[in-house]
Amino acid sequence: MENADKEELLTLIAHKLRFVEGPLSWIGINDLESLTFMRNDYFEPLKVKNLGEAFMLQIPKEANLVLIQLQNQGIQQAISALPQISALAGLQESMAKLHGNIFLIDDLVFNAASDLVQLEILAEVFYHKFFAFGHEGEAWVKLSV
Repeated sequence: MENADKEELLTLIAHKLRFVEGPLSWIGINDLESLTFMRNDYFEPLKVKNLGEAFMLQIPKEANLVLIQLQNQGIQQAISALPQISALAGLQESMAKLHGNIFLIDDLVFNAASDLVQLEILAEVFYHKFFAFGHEGEAWVKLSV
C-alpha cells in the first residue's frame, strides 16, 4: 500500500510544483559546531538545489532556504541552540533570512517516520505555502532568528 501512496504523493508534488519557477536553492545544516552541511539526493522530487558542500565556511548569500536538522535532537533541544543558530556565519546576509525561510526539523520524529511521511515533511518545509500535511509543530517549525 505504501508504494501506491508514495506514487500518489509524488504525482501530487509534481503537479503542484509545475507552478514553481526554477529550483529552490537551499542549504541544510546538521551540526552547528563543525558547520556540517547535508548532502542528500532524496530531495530530487522537490525541485530543490542543494548548495551545501563539504568545506564551506558560511551559509551562501544565495541560499533561499536554510534547513536545520540537528543530529539526534528534537525540536525543544534544538531550540535551545537558537543563539548559536542566529550567529551562524552568513545567515544574517542570506536570502533565507531576508524571506523568513529558516526551518528546524525534529531529527527524532523525522528519522522515526516512514519514507512517505519524510517526503511529506520535506514538501511542507520547502513549499509551506503549497503543502499542508499536518506535520508543522511536531516534525518541523519555522524559526525567527
